[in-house]
Amino acid sequence: EKMSSGNGVEVREVLLNELRQAISINFSEARKVLAERSETHKDVYGFIFQRIMDDYMIKYSHGSKISELPIRELIELILWSCETGYIDIVPVFLVFEDMFNAFTITDCCIAFEVLESNHKKIAEQLSISTKKSSWGELTMLRFCNELLRRVSKCSHVEFSGRVLCFLADMLELTARSGVNTASLVNESNTTEYELDETSTSQLDPSSNDKKDEKEEKEEE
Repeated sequence: EKMSSGNGVEVREVLLNELRQAISINFSEARKVLAERSETHKDVYGFIFQRIMDDYMIKYSHGSKISELPIRELIELILWSCETGYIDIVPVFLVFEDMFNAFTITDCCIAFEVLESNHKKIAEQLSISTKKSSWGELTMLRFCNELLRRVSKCSHVEFSGRVLCFLADMLELTARSGVNTASLVNESNTTEYELDETSTSQLDPSSNDKKDEKEEKEEE
């Protein structure tokens, strides 16, 4: 019987239970389940992956350590599903967002390594010029900016740099998020510096004329 038949909620629950059972065996079995149900709507897979990630986040909130959860395997399964066309890029980033919102900053540093190691796969999906990829970029920017907001500027300098490097690697130079479209300038940010005589003459040509006049008077 095809999964597309019957009530939509029942379809999701059946596939969710099948995928949970397959993951409990190994993630290769999970890929087989996804391949067998390839006709399932993409939105259903996005919902299912969020539910599975929620399962892990509940275990995490109850005391499980990040090293005890198959986070890397799940993320790689989700990215594989995106590559094969089972889901779009948007639910992928929504799962990432849920994960980072639940983790402490220390564990976010660990989990972020999975995104960094798969940055080529993610960038490839974002490079597809569609409305979905634009939504994906916005979701990615949202959770990355939230990470930057949460980290300490003194204690997590390295992690902040990793997040910024990841964004720079994912987005094009012409991406709207990195362009000052409104031409706004921070006028309150002033820089005070001292100039020696040489630097002053280079910036103000008229100072050379004054210097020459002074030397002529001294010769007279």
